[in-house]
Amino acid sequence: MTAVPSSPVTLTPATPDDDAFINRVIAASRADDFAALEAELRERMLALQVAAQRRHYRAAHPTASDHIIDCAGRPVGRALLAAASDSITVVDIAVVPERRGEGIGTAAMRAISERGDRLGVPLQVRVWASDERLLRWYSRLGFVAGAASSTHVELVRAARAVVAA
Repeated sequence: MTAVPSSPVTLTPATPDDDAFINRVIAASRADDFAALEAELRERMLALQVAAQRRHYRAAHPTASDHIIDCAGRPVGRALLAAASDSITVVDIAVVPERRGEGIGTAAMRAISERGDRLGVPLQVRVWASDERLLRWYSRLGFVAGAASSTHVELVRAARAVVAA
């Protein structure tokens, strides 16, 4: 069962002042890949990975915008979202390592889902076909498998009707 964060989780549009934090979140999400390297080489490799990821996402999703995931008024993660008139693509979502396992990512995805529901559009995400843990997580959040290749699976969560209060 997923933990529930002790404070509300919100997403706010990132500003240029958030770039260093976003770079840290991206690097942290790749740190295990380079853990065996000497510290100086590891830092250089992570810097290259951050730059490459940001370039790739800008080219593949030119309209995407970064959002800071906040919990108790502190930045704890990043969500890169590409909103179109007919869908919201979750390009990337990550929580800083020291806050993982607290339900923050789940709460952030629920907030993104609610945004899709209000707009009446589905959410989409593309994940590694071999990442069973991530596939189960998205399944618990209401995503179902769509198109697949030998390496990736497209997941979709249909918009749900919003009941007026």
